[in-house]
Amino acid sequence: MKNKDYSFSKLHAEAFTCIQCGYCRRVCPVYQKIGRESATPRNKVYQLQNLLSSYPPFANIPPEFAERFWQCTHCRRCVDVCPAHMDLMNLWQGVKHQLAKRGAVPKQIMATKQRIKEHGNIFANPNEVRSYWALSLPGYPEVLRPQDPEIAVFVGCVASFYPLLVTIPLAFAQIMLKLGIKAYFLGADEYCCGHPLITAGEVAVSREVARKNLAKIRELGLEKLVFLCPSCLSSWHEDYPVYNQGELGITLVHYTEYLADLVREGRLQFAPYPHRTTYHDPCDLGRHLGIYDPPRRILQSIPELEFVELANNRADSLCCGGGASLHMIDQELALGIRHARLEQIKASGVETVVTACGECRQVLTFGLQDVKSAIRVLDIAELAAELVVN
Repeated sequence: MKNKDYSFSKLHAEAFTCIQCGYCRRVCPVYQKIGRESATPRNKVYQLQNLLSSYPPFANIPPEFAERFWQCTHCRRCVDVCPAHMDLMNLWQGVKHQLAKRGAVPKQIMATKQRIKEHGNIFANPNEVRSYWALSLPGYPEVLRPQDPEIAVFVGCVASFYPLLVTIPLAFAQIMLKLGIKAYFLGADEYCCGHPLITAGEVAVSREVARKNLAKIRELGLEKLVFLCPSCLSSWHEDYPVYNQGELGITLVHYTEYLADLVREGRLQFAPYPHRTTYHDPCDLGRHLGIYDPPRRILQSIPELEFVELANNRADSLCCGGGASLHMIDQELALGIRHARLEQIKASGVETVVTACGECRQVLTFGLQDVKSAIRVLDIAELAAELVVN
């Protein structure tokens, strides 16, 4: 269970660990796009040192200092190259917590916070319609709430409501039905996981929604929770145990881990897919959670699929620009960050690119459309549902 202490003493201890080596400059997607030293992780730490050395700390926050923190995608590449082994993700969130306490928060973040508080999701939709993506399933809605389920499924706000992405939970549900696996979809019993609040430093509200989600899971008596969204899983895995003051007593898995186990057991088999295909590692699933092999095992089990790795893959994967709500705060920067990844995908000569994150699926889809590419973009769940032969 990680320390989530955002006190000045903790921030001071972490900030003054930085040796100003600059290794983080070459991997930071925000710096690579903006090209200014103020956007580098090391300069943000340097400026933080100045704020912590003043009295009282954070008394006078330079506007550019706050702006640079809100532009961070939380891709975690800086953490992986830091020779001082700084917990930069905790540091970034700690600074955002202090900024939030002082009202130095973008209006888009404040609006998202209010929507979650009032409606339980980031879109301000009635939470009761979270499962409307399943209207076409035979036996809806009872089919989503079977007796004695093997697993519970946490879909997340984006795939529950965003039109382009509702095909992801629908695909996973279709796979479960074809395999005869009883999967309990939380639907209206599910609240926003709190990830947009966590990355924005809004600890109090994120703790509130976490408690609601945990209470519902315990009320239902479900012990295995499968996540369709890496960000939701990251929140449950990293932050919920802190809020709970102890381990959750629930098995948490990403759906690619679950499907990969079904492949290994011989329960999930696929028809041929004779296409050159690559995989984009999402930041939250890869660098944050260390889940690299399960998606690849699924793809490599598909007959006739020619799998190709991108130039930057696994822990070295490039950020798509969609992390930490950057698309809401600075859409131009988010669109600029995705360019490098789009160029790698095009250069790979593939016909299909798959990922395992709704945000990445959305960013890559619109990005490749914008550059008039015919490369097909799918979530692994969508491809699996299309090819399942069981």
